[in-house]
Amino acid sequence: MPVCVSPTCKKFSADRGLFHQFTSREPFRSQWLTALTVDDSSKASLDVTLSTKPGKHYVCVSHFDDDSFIAGTRILKKDAIPMSQRISPSYSTPTVSYSPPPTPRGNLLSSTPVARPLRPPPSFRLAEASIPPCCRCCCKKETAAEMKKDANWTPPSPKILNLPKAEYFLVSKASLLELLTGCNSCTSGKNDLSFSEDAHALTCACKCTSCGEASKWSNSPVLETSNASSWEKLRKVNVDMVTGSACTAVGTARLNNLLSAVGLNTVSKRTFHRHKNEYLLPAVKEVFTKAQDVIFSRIKEGISKGGKLRVAGDGSFDTRGYSAEWCRYFLVDADTGEALVHVLMNKKETGSSGKLEMPCLKKAIEILAEKIGGLQYIDSVVTDRHPAIFAMMKAEFPSIKHHYDPWHYFRNLTMNLLKNTKTLYMAQVKATWSGIIVRRACDAVEPSFTLFKKCLHAPPPPNFPYIQRDGRAFKNLEAHVFTVKNIEDIKHVTCESLSSLAWRYAPKDFYFDRMGHELRTMMAMQHWNELRKDEAEGTRTITGKKGYFNHTLKKVVYRNVKTPARNEWRDNVRRACYKIRASLETTPYTTEKKAKLEEEKLKETWNLANTPKVPHFADSNLEESDDEDEVHPSHDTTPQQSLDEILEEVRILMEEDDEARRQWQLRQEEDEGIWPNFHLSAFTLFILSCTYARQQRRTKFIVV
Repeated sequence: MPVCVSPTCKKFSADRGLFHQFTSREPFRSQWLTALTVDDSSKASLDVTLSTKPGKHYVCVSHFDDDSFIAGTRILKKDAIPMSQRISPSYSTPTVSYSPPPTPRGNLLSSTPVARPLRPPPSFRLAEASIPPCCRCCCKKETAAEMKKDANWTPPSPKILNLPKAEYFLVSKASLLELLTGCNSCTSGKNDLSFSEDAHALTCACKCTSCGEASKWSNSPVLETSNASSWEKLRKVNVDMVTGSACTAVGTARLNNLLSAVGLNTVSKRTFHRHKNEYLLPAVKEVFTKAQDVIFSRIKEGISKGGKLRVAGDGSFDTRGYSAEWCRYFLVDADTGEALVHVLMNKKETGSSGKLEMPCLKKAIEILAEKIGGLQYIDSVVTDRHPAIFAMMKAEFPSIKHHYDPWHYFRNLTMNLLKNTKTLYMAQVKATWSGIIVRRACDAVEPSFTLFKKCLHAPPPPNFPYIQRDGRAFKNLEAHVFTVKNIEDIKHVTCESLSSLAWRYAPKDFYFDRMGHELRTMMAMQHWNELRKDEAEGTRTITGKKGYFNHTLKKVVYRNVKTPARNEWRDNVRRACYKIRASLETTPYTTEKKAKLEEEKLKETWNLANTPKVPHFADSNLEESDDEDEVHPSHDTTPQQSLDEILEEVRILMEEDDEARRQWQLRQEEDEGIWPNFHLSAFTLFILSCTYARQQRRTKFIVV
């Protein structure tokens, strides 16, 4: 019969539903002992009794409050603790009962002294009150049940100071083991650790060897789908690493080299490209489409006010030389510098690498015209100095003004000057006039698309070395530099265009397929447009100059150093990846597994529908019968053939085949006179067996 182990209770009853077994789990066992006793001595006595007395021990339900049970049942919660029987000390302002002694009344002139009465000792009265909230940290610790009953007390909120802004931190292996080895429930216990890795994600299962408390730790949360399940294992850190490396043009090879050198875990190419195709590619498309819609809405607004679009085009190839496989062509707004349209074309579409740039430009102009509402809203186009492009623009788009890119023009002009000033009589031209000619050619080009403007230089000094008009040096310049073509081409020269940034995302040292080029081209355009946007808003300013050696000019030149770009589009891409993951009904692995199962079922159905019930005798997949002498009964209702009829069919089959007839004659000559006794050769028996098996509708051939 169960008996309550509480020293102040000792209730007993035959109804086991009124009792609960005393727990043996730590630290709850110690807490139960404290709650069921009035002091530490009785707690030690009860502990010895429970440890030495055999059998089970029980506590009656009267020692538990309603919060200790699962709602609607009489089952205790895992962390239930009995109500404490110890009296908590109370604190209040002490009250002192004291009154001054009476003033003595007598003869003041009397010499007899009068003793003053003794002051009575003060009396303190301690009022009944609970522990104030300010003393919970230093006085006796209350139980969980007592804290729940106190509605005026709330635990102090924890403080986090100097938290870094970074999302992830590098932690050494020794520091991580030191952090996870200790148990959070008991002070003396140590945890058994079991680690599992998934690319950059690390998960650890901890279990205390003392109290048995189990917990899990991970360096990154799980990105769940819309129908979240316990089988999902995609960690946020893996998506962030793939997104960050791709959006910064690092790539999986360079990323793994860096991580290996530092001593960090790497990611396989298969996992990297799987995450890239499942999350990064649709996220980049979504962010890129939204950004381009904003740009074209602004362009259409300007066109509605009477403006026109002036664009610059430039193409780049995936390899050096004349063996390019892909051509990527951009159209950029010449006024704002924003990339508008890109076209990607393979050399199989044109027949050779040299013919890629012209059809790319044509297609890009058609796409741009479709987005803005027509060719009439395109004022001019700037391209490379290519005669085929010039002829195509004149034939296909006569209403659009065509200009040349100045970079190529001035580069060719500089190279011609360097080439034709190597002789001794051209030394003065090379030293003095080469730079002047190039600078004056630059002054002749107006950024606002007019042809020429006035010279900006001051009058030359008195001793300036002029070139004689009819001299040998002047004639050399006139023949090779001041040609009719160069003078005519400068009328079509205008502003610079975009090209180099895309090489950072798709370097020529690596090969990319169409999807890879599309992804990297969209990221390059998004990066380029973000830089133009920051400069227009004034958030990216010039902070200084940086010098570098120019191999073409053979001297040190300086370029502007600007503040770091914000690159908000990368954060937008990462958030879009989270959104795509959360919108999936199932994980990509589950979807792929279901597709494979459906494909296997379809193949099995097709095989059942197209496999004959009686296979051909030459089928190599047929197996021999376990019992070759076994003859299955025929389900055919037609009468069976006699032996003479079967032999007649055999003779007819053998006569149709020349090889069979020859073997038949040889067998007949060797075994003449055996037919009446039916001692047939092995070859004849095989033919008979096949014929008889076909008659019996057997599924396997009988081999004799």
